[in-house]
Amino acid sequence: MKLSCGAVVTGAVFALTLGVRASGGAPQVAGQQPAGQQPAPAVPQGPLAPEKYKNIQVLKDLPADQLDGVMRFVSASLGVNCEFCHVSVPRGEWPMEKDDKRMKQTAREMIEMTRAINAKSFEGRQTVNCASCHHGLQEPSRIPPLAVPFTPEQIAAAAARARAQAAQRPAQTPAAAGRAGGPPAGAEGRGGPGGRGPARPAETLDQIVDKYIQALGGRPALEKVRSRVMRGTVTNRAGQSLPVIVEEKMPGKYRLTIETARGPEVRASNGSAAWVQNAGETHEVTTVFERQETTRLVDLGRALRLKERYQNLAPTRYGRLDDKDVIIVTGRTAPSVTEQLHFDRTSGLLLRRAISTRTAMGTLPEQIDYSDFRNVNGVKVPFQIVRASWGYHNTQKFTDVKVNVPVDDARFDLK
Repeated sequence: MKLSCGAVVTGAVFALTLGVRASGGAPQVAGQQPAGQQPAPAVPQGPLAPEKYKNIQVLKDLPADQLDGVMRFVSASLGVNCEFCHVSVPRGEWPMEKDDKRMKQTAREMIEMTRAINAKSFEGRQTVNCASCHHGLQEPSRIPPLAVPFTPEQIAAAAARARAQAAQRPAQTPAAAGRAGGPPAGAEGRGGPGGRGPARPAETLDQIVDKYIQALGGRPALEKVRSRVMRGTVTNRAGQSLPVIVEEKMPGKYRLTIETARGPEVRASNGSAAWVQNAGETHEVTTVFERQETTRLVDLGRALRLKERYQNLAPTRYGRLDDKDVIIVTGRTAPSVTEQLHFDRTSGLLLRRAISTRTAMGTLPEQIDYSDFRNVNGVKVPFQIVRASWGYHNTQKFTDVKVNVPVDDARFDLK
């Protein structure tokens, strides 16, 4: 099997800030939530992995379009990058098909093992995978972890559950009391009848979307915004802070530029094609996974086109985010990508996007948090955006935001 991580993106700063691993990118072509028992992603039309890539020995039935996601899932599950299994070179295309490293053969054996377990014990469902044992570590632990102190939030949540259970006890019948202190049959549990989970929100999708639009400044004000330039700093998980510029232009154009000592690092999309620049090298984003990673960064015009961007969009439940009550709306941007949108019940603003991407091996999580909303020409803009996934965490803090400024279309095109 060829554990392809793709066209090489060098530079640790770029990896930590933009969310691209130091040796990750688009696959070299030869000459989302706990994984649990989730269905496999929709099978795309096109060639299988052995028809497009060299030396595929295990995932022979995997569509080529899904190989990039599978490799990223393996990488995330073990907390490693491509070089852990693959031979690397300083520049140019990596010889991903080579079998010089023992770890590559071990990966093949582990994939065969999990497939056999799922086939024998779970009727072929994707239940056991790399993350089931590794949890982001190269070597899975063989002993249980030591207990750690509860956080203040966990203590408060436990106390609230205890109070709720105590309030229910006087109303229980003797028979119900014998059922481990749970609510009696037919009683309202966590918001739903018979204790079947939280009730769906009373607000309709239209009401939630309309409130979101009004919270940002209203439809007429949003429709006037055709471009936006945001300047500030981005801080990665290693504590490095660098200048950042986010340029957006309707419809669907996006460019993120980070200024480093080695030159600008860029991730951009012109609405149809996406590309990445790093250390003077530029390549087009060609894999389905990486295109989705890039296009989901586009925020300008999101509120006005929410129903267009998501399929099966619907309110699903209430929740808590930090100290705020939220309404969670769920929809899909692709057959294998689900997003949970967390809207502040009081203000109506979008506070979080929790993204789950299903691969043939398991689910990859991402999260985008919006905060510090300020008024810019009559429209609310988040001056802080925090992005996190299995391999990166970065915080963008903006100090200068301008709307309707001239931005050349060429800024978004691959050079």
